[in-house]
Amino acid sequence: MRDSMLRNWKKALERDGSFEAEIVSSNSVEDELKRLREENRQLKMERDILKKATAFFAKESS
Repeated sequence: MRDSMLRNWKKALERDGSFEAEIVSSNSVEDELKRLREENRQLKMERDILKKATAFFAKESS
């Protein structure tokens, strides 16, 4: 029973193209996650530079 049900679902997904869309969607989610992690790393680095610059100029002005 379960085997035939799974086969029918798979056939239906392949027929309407949503199976491939799901795979592409999964890859695009992984790509987006990779991009966001890189952006997060970059932003943290920029934040740290600004913190150091703020501390440097605070010492200079006093």
